[in-house]
Amino acid sequence: MPNLDSSSLTPFPPELSLEKSVLILDSQQEEDAKLISQVTVRPVEPDAASNRIDYLPGYPNVGLEPSQVYRFLRRHLNTPVIDELYHVLWLFSVKCGRNIDPLHRQRIKGREIVPTEEAKLHLVWTKDRIYIKTMPICLLNHTIWNVFLGTAATQDWRTAVHFTTNLDEGFDRGVALGFLRSYSLLIQSPLDFAFAKEAHLFPEDLDIDWTSWAKFTAHFYGVQDGQVSKRYRFGQLRLNRLNWLLRVIQPKASKSIWFYQRRTWSVGAMIVESMPVLLFAFASLSLILSSMQVALATPAEDLLFAHLNSQNALSLQRTFWVFSVATIIISVLTWFYILLIPTGIFLIQMTWAIRTKGIANPNSRIMTSAFYEFAKV
Repeated sequence: MPNLDSSSLTPFPPELSLEKSVLILDSQQEEDAKLISQVTVRPVEPDAASNRIDYLPGYPNVGLEPSQVYRFLRRHLNTPVIDELYHVLWLFSVKCGRNIDPLHRQRIKGREIVPTEEAKLHLVWTKDRIYIKTMPICLLNHTIWNVFLGTAATQDWRTAVHFTTNLDEGFDRGVALGFLRSYSLLIQSPLDFAFAKEAHLFPEDLDIDWTSWAKFTAHFYGVQDGQVSKRYRFGQLRLNRLNWLLRVIQPKASKSIWFYQRRTWSVGAMIVESMPVLLFAFASLSLILSSMQVALATPAEDLLFAHLNSQNALSLQRTFWVFSVATIIISVLTWFYILLIPTGIFLIQMTWAIRTKGIANPNSRIMTSAFYEFAKV
């Protein structure tokens, strides 16, 4: 199995590139590329002229200027919230980047494969689904790695290109390595590959087969946790645990203080989702109360512990009475949850609509409080 050398500029040879477009770099970009990647940009071969493009492969709206490329990669691959939670994630998940089930195993566990464009949801799962970030086709292009994701390129590219001004920060190469390693673990067999195509994890116009994919990902399968970003030192993450962790830790990068990602988008669905727990609680309490009634109705002389005196029996009655009252209160609160909370959420939504009328950016921090989280249900 090929192993990735951390000192190499590209993790795979050019002949294994799955996206073979030739990038058109102007003279300034070529000079930048030579300084950034410390390699010589190879001239375009005549037979490849038809595949020449002047934009990021797969994204015609993104140019090849380093600032645009890195801005795109940060927006589509960075996971700042999970990076902030990294120091406590070990409490809720196995700290191993290889803790990823292949796609056929996900289906065996009854999980639907849900494609997403949000990197924060990549490998996040619930009981019946797992979210997987679709493959950015540019990561399958050798020149992108050679020019923009080389070791020197991502370590200090702003310093290297000293004559280029007004450039944004760079991009962590370990994020791209971790992302592609996760795909090498998700798709390990022809069946996994078929499931990936079925779930639209690859662009429709990407012409690849299982053999070429297997040869390509062989160069990422051996990547170690020390070579990837913080996010990919963990594998699959459970959504409900991320939601609770976010509420406790309150990471600054999060736009919400209540949800990492919503599971439901309507009040009715929220109530339906909680009904099994409520029904179980009611059934348990009903059984306990029935047992208490039997215990109180049974004559003391017929009990196994008949030696109890009247004072002890009175204490037992008082305890059962307090528990019964507490059960009544819980029942009332539950009905309050079922009937009145939807009404309250409706009023919140109306208040939110009135207060944000005419505001250009209603999703500002003041509108992401716990109260207004429910206004967006």
